Amino acid sequence: MEPGLIQSTDDFITVLADNPRVIAYKKANDAFFNDPELADLRTRYNEELNSARKKQYDGTLTQEEIDIVRTLQARVSHHPLTQQFTKSRTELLELLSGCNTEISALLGLNYAQVSAAPAKCG
Repeated sequence: MEPGLIQSTDDFITVLADNPRVIAYKKANDAFFNDPELADLRTRYNEELNSARKKQYDGTLTQEEIDIVRTLQARVSHHPLTQQFTKSRTELLELLSGCNTEISALLGLNYAQVSAAPAKCG
């Protein structure tokens, strides 16, 4: 790769890393995955969901068990850290999409598509 292109890419990454949306996403991501209360809620939700799926398969799932799963799902979804994570992720994706649009216009091709890692099959 050309040295000028490498330097431009490094400069772009540095500027992007300092963007408030990127910083907000990193903070929200850390909080979402490291908060003990939310981690416990997600663990309980996943355990109850797996149990409900097994019971649904063998025909023993009760309405009470469905309600427990729904309640836990709602608690996870409405938790302030989940809300912040979701909001910051949406804002980051908008930023990255805009960057891709600008870079793609300059290059005359879809940069994100061309630069994506190849899919691994099998």
